[in-house]
Amino acid sequence: MPSSGVCLDVAIDHRIRQLLQPAINIEANPFDGRHLEKLEQLHQSVHDKEVDAFDELLVTKELAKPLSKGGLVVALTRPASNHPFADGVEVVVEESPTLRALRDVFALLGLDLINQVTVLDSLPFWTQQDGDKMLRNDEQRYITTLKEHYEVFLEAVVAKQPDVVLCMWKREGEPQENWSGYDIQRRRVGESFASAEVTLYDRQGNRIETKRVNAFHPGYCMNRNPEYSQFRQLLILEITHACSLMSGGWREESWMSELRQSCKDKAWPLYFGIDGKKAGVKLHSEYASAVTKIQDLIPVLASGKYDCSRHFLKEAALYHTLIDAKWTEHMNDASLCLKTAARELKRDIVDFQDTIGPQGDMACQTMGLVMSLGMQFRGSEKMEVRDAQGRGFFSETFTNSVQNEKSFTTSSSWFSNRALKRRMVKFLLGLNNAFLDAKEADDIQGPIRFQLSLDGASKAFLTMACGMEDLLGTLAAYLGELKVAKSNTEQHAEPDDGKSQIEAAGDVSEESTTLVGDFEGLAL
Repeated sequence: MPSSGVCLDVAIDHRIRQLLQPAINIEANPFDGRHLEKLEQLHQSVHDKEVDAFDELLVTKELAKPLSKGGLVVALTRPASNHPFADGVEVVVEESPTLRALRDVFALLGLDLINQVTVLDSLPFWTQQDGDKMLRNDEQRYITTLKEHYEVFLEAVVAKQPDVVLCMWKREGEPQENWSGYDIQRRRVGESFASAEVTLYDRQGNRIETKRVNAFHPGYCMNRNPEYSQFRQLLILEITHACSLMSGGWREESWMSELRQSCKDKAWPLYFGIDGKKAGVKLHSEYASAVTKIQDLIPVLASGKYDCSRHFLKEAALYHTLIDAKWTEHMNDASLCLKTAARELKRDIVDFQDTIGPQGDMACQTMGLVMSLGMQFRGSEKMEVRDAQGRGFFSETFTNSVQNEKSFTTSSSWFSNRALKRRMVKFLLGLNNAFLDAKEADDIQGPIRFQLSLDGASKAFLTMACGMEDLLGTLAAYLGELKVAKSNTEQHAEPDDGKSQIEAAGDVSEESTTLVGDFEGLAL
């Protein structure tokens, strides 16, 4: 896993990070490539494009490797119409948001997409444009060709005999009776198969037993809904799930079901809209929502007055406060919204004076968050906005005071977790540096005109999200150690010592005071 803990432009959930173990490396058997033969035969029989399609066949075969039985099959829908097949498989992967996303996630698990994972399209060699054109010109031929593609796809899967199929495709056209390929279609976002085990059989009578994992097509989160980080987290989780099933080491946990349900709840209105009318997503509204939720938690974190009613330790209360508020999710969402806005605008800089359009709204929201953070860290220093040429929203005097821990209030309750405090300071400084100066160099007398770097602000949110996931991971590990210590204490307690489990837990909590102090001093 990358040391930054980032994949698909989001900070990976600390609980998912713990699952990222190297997957089984399937050695290729050069004498077994029957699933590739199926693809070659289909290509020869149905391909009638005017252009030379040899390059497309080569890339399709490269993605369908390794030449072995078993392993993992990723089942996608169809090739994109703009793949640069003539440039080779590596360029095709790099230029495709779908394949690039798969490559990056599998890399977390130590797998190379091209050489160690089999990627099969359910409609190989047949783009959306090909299908639409054929449907307009000859509907019967379209139906026959569609059926033949699906039959060959299933034959290729059966010939491959995979240990696991990662299901990211869905059949088009009319239902086909007694076709087992339906059992490896994807389900709705956030759903799971009732059983991982499945039996597949092709039209030749060949039959295999394999396992399956439901996942959505990567384009759903990378292209269609790029501003929602939860979908990307779920994609990483389900790919990890599929890889773990190859070794039989998968164990479901409650937070996984919660993530799936949350994505399912979010996907429904995105698809059907309100009252069945799908509405376009407004980036500035989504960004405002994320920033508001981030901002609302800052006073709670600054005060250190977490809800301790369910937890003995402040560390446990802090952990659950952050988890329940989905703080890093909102950080990731804000980062993605800014990144998407820059891509749609085809520029990075937004004029801060332009408060009329959606991008101006995003700049104003960012300014409000920076000021809110500045209020928490001002201490005895006056919070001043920069009034001279340079970089940043605040004056250099103020930012220097923020970086100087001696200027912080000494109240024990104020950001009592030092690791959290350091991250908050870094977040403030990162957002502050995203503000630029639009004033001309020779306009000495003119007022400062602020601009916002969308990319700079996006990176500040992403860096903060990574830092918070690091902190959550450390908190979880620390609390896990205390739980083990508590369990050991209870096991060694005398049967007649008269203490209840709650009293024993209280003893452990008191004994852990030194450990708590050590934890707060960790260089996280």
